[in-house]
Amino acid sequence: MSRMPSWIAVVSILALVTPMPAMAEIRLQRKVEERPRKAATKAPRRAPKKNRTAPAPEPEAPQAPSGIDPAVMKDAIAEAKYTVSLVQEPEAKKAALQVTDGKIGWSVNFSDCVDESHCGTMEFYTLWSVSNEANVCAAWVSDVTKDLNRTQGKPSCYTVASLPKQFHLRLSSNQVPYYGMDKLPPEEAKARMVEMINVWSAHLPMLQEAWKIARIKCPRATDSCK
Repeated sequence: MSRMPSWIAVVSILALVTPMPAMAEIRLQRKVEERPRKAATKAPRRAPKKNRTAPAPEPEAPQAPSGIDPAVMKDAIAEAKYTVSLVQEPEAKKAALQVTDGKIGWSVNFSDCVDESHCGTMEFYTLWSVSNEANVCAAWVSDVTKDLNRTQGKPSCYTVASLPKQFHLRLSSNQVPYYGMDKLPPEEAKARMVEMINVWSAHLPMLQEAWKIARIKCPRATDSCK
């Protein structure tokens, strides 16, 4: 049996121990390929901003009719520097304001009241004692207010046959141009109240003037001053 040369044996042993370069590359590639790949995560896209417009404000609800509120009228009279007190009569559907400036007294009477704050009618009223009331009333209409048809919103006068020597003066929400106050919203109703207070206050001092005119034109109560 022939012996293998020694150099061949060494080469054979080295071949078994040392891997070939090509095989090492293959193994390395396989290891790299076997590593799990992380999926690339992309940042979520932001939706483009939309031009947002502010919501339109809701229209204010119209104010409900306040009717004629005695409490509001009381405040308006107090603001005009009068002393005033309120008396309510809910069972009779009435109310009244007693007013004075320290010299002249008068009232504001409310009727047709649904409740304490909603009435249908409001009337200024005062009573003046004179001996020739019919003549003073005639002078009031023809010479003082000059409102023969009672359409200018001025206080009107009247007499009562069963109540002699009494001159009655009134200003009502039922006369032109104040008619319909009970249908107005609160702010407009108060403005109309203030208007009536001013008209009433301006005419009260004219009572004396009407009496003087009547004394000149028809000095005797039996004389008709018309």
